[in-house]
Amino acid sequence: MRTVILVRIVGLCVAQSYRLGVFMRVFLIIFGCFVAFNLIMMMIDSNRLVTRQYRIVSSKLRRCHRFVYLTDLHGKQFGKDDAKLVEKIRLAKPDFILIGGDMIVRADSDPDSTKWYDSVVSLIRQLAAEFPVFCVNGNHELRLEKPYPFDHFDGECYRIYTEQLCEAGARVSRNERIRLSDITGNSEDNDVELYSFEPDHCIYNKFVTHTINVAYVKERLGDKPEQGGFSLVLSHHPKHFDALAAWGADAVISGHCHGGCLRLPYIGGVISPDPELFPRYSGGMYVLDEENSAEGSGSTEDNANTEDHDIKCRGKRIFPKDNFLGLGRKLENGERDAGECRLDSGTTSAYSEKSDGSNPGDGHCSVMILSCGTGMHTIPARIFNPCEISVIELIPEKGTK
Repeated sequence: MRTVILVRIVGLCVAQSYRLGVFMRVFLIIFGCFVAFNLIMMMIDSNRLVTRQYRIVSSKLRRCHRFVYLTDLHGKQFGKDDAKLVEKIRLAKPDFILIGGDMIVRADSDPDSTKWYDSVVSLIRQLAAEFPVFCVNGNHELRLEKPYPFDHFDGECYRIYTEQLCEAGARVSRNERIRLSDITGNSEDNDVELYSFEPDHCIYNKFVTHTINVAYVKERLGDKPEQGGFSLVLSHHPKHFDALAAWGADAVISGHCHGGCLRLPYIGGVISPDPELFPRYSGGMYVLDEENSAEGSGSTEDNANTEDHDIKCRGKRIFPKDNFLGLGRKLENGERDAGECRLDSGTTSAYSEKSDGSNPGDGHCSVMILSCGTGMHTIPARIFNPCEISVIELIPEKGTK
């Protein structure tokens, strides 16, 4: 309906332009073509599923782990009973599935109805029948639990929703630390520690800048991870990457930003849901290096700030290097290449060779994979920004080619 109205407005503008001068007519025609092109791209990208493959290499890993990260669906379906989405996930052949939150739209919630969560629960039930499924909350789920005074729903909706997810076969986790082997049932997966980081809902308030510190992370997750294991943290909001990395996370998996409502090729997101113009974190792979991390800055003041003061964004984006349509290089299995990150192997200098002659890494202390998500909230405003299924591979250092 909205598309039809916009097309009619463009047509009316073109018709009226014949009463104007030549310059104005040319301008309106060009503007109308520009609007029409973006409407077409919006309709295409809002329904186009792209499977992107991210790879993280670390000496802390003893075996390969391959999983799908699905986030920010917002109730959107791809085919009847999500048949298209489920098939693409099957083709990815994951060991397990991580759900990053915002799978529903809070405004649709109603304790006397099931429509607002039926499609999501149906999807989880299909996936859980074949793979272990681990879920965390996004800001929409958190709002269900602690609604604002003007919301039409109450906290009962959160209880109903989480019970439905658990009955469907998923594990819902909140500020929890768990060995991956406890989820998959495979004892060989105990080289990965999985964390679910959940902040207070006020962190997601619009038009307010929120940053957190390591002490805030410790309140929820406890002390930093053990040195030997690979720590993988699910954090719905990407702005927490810096504090989580300073706390000790090797990798952070996030969503929330949808890749930006508009995404420019080679540049990234134009506007985030916060809202923020040209956000530092919108979608792709980001790293913290020794030179730009809080602990590696060399400043006494910065090192002091790591524990008790706010940590501001310092991560830098390294992937993907999108083509014009925002897709990335196509791999042999049909997935799109979103890049590889080699983490520091723990030597004194990230660039020094280890005693056994192996590659110590690229100096990256921590990495974040920020999925562009699979749906949009309120309007399908995806331009040069297809819906993303994130396939993430954790690769031991000796397993690289």
